Amino acid sequence: MANQFIHARTCFLLQDKSRNWSDCLVVSDYDKDDFIWRIPVTEIKALFELAAGDFPNEVEATLNTKKQDYDITTS
Repeated sequence: MANQFIHARTCFLLQDKSRNWSDCLVVSDYDKDDFIWRIPVTEIKALFELAAGDFPNEVEATLNTKKQDYDITTS
């Protein structure tokens, strides 16, 4: 999900009937022709709380030539 925000071309916040923030609409560079992501604000909040409590002791990055990207492992 972070990738959608980092590469967002457009991002809008929506309000519900009580005028509280309810959802975020995101269009990323990668998906601009295929998808508009609708992400509930409660999900964004939960992900921030999860990330804030994640303190890895060790990080290892190994190049995966098949994917042309790194495989990341933490402990």
